[in-house]
Amino acid sequence: MGTTPTYAIPYPELTDPPDGAGQMKALAEAVDATIKGINEAPVLRAGRTTTQSFPTGSTPNPIGFTTIYEDPLAMANAGGTAFTIKKAGIWTISAAAGFVFNATGPRFLTIMNGANTVASTSTMAISTSPWTTALNISLTFRISLNNVISINVQHAAGVSLDLSLAGFNPSVNMVWLRP
Repeated sequence: MGTTPTYAIPYPELTDPPDGAGQMKALAEAVDATIKGINEAPVLRAGRTTTQSFPTGSTPNPIGFTTIYEDPLAMANAGGTAFTIKKAGIWTISAAAGFVFNATGPRFLTIMNGANTVASTSTMAISTSPWTTALNISLTFRISLNNVISINVQHAAGVSLDLSLAGFNPSVNMVWLRP
């Protein structure tokens, strides 16, 4: 029997001996298992509910997520600064963060896979008080088993800045989509 490349669904090859019932059963069981796996896809949801300060500079700094709302695979590390992938495949990761008001320099929000930047967004500081400089990012990509994902921020305000908690708490959502 051959199998499909994405979900390994079996199908009879031209050289296989005829076994209609057995081949249909193998196909039905594989489809059932695949659908069950998709319906039980892991989701990670985390947020930060306390202040975190970041120095000015060019180095990305991981956000420490203080509240893990959902993490069935126990991917969050002890400090909430990184997430170890326990199910390889295609994931969608969305993150958001905002800095308290400061009118100087750019702000960056980055998804990191180990030491590698996967996606980054930036904006200039909003110069009208009292608005938060808010950033959002979302990306779908393949992640290998045991890779470590972190959500990082950096800025060039010239002074340390806190992440805003005024209606825009830092958050991350990770959803496994398929193998």
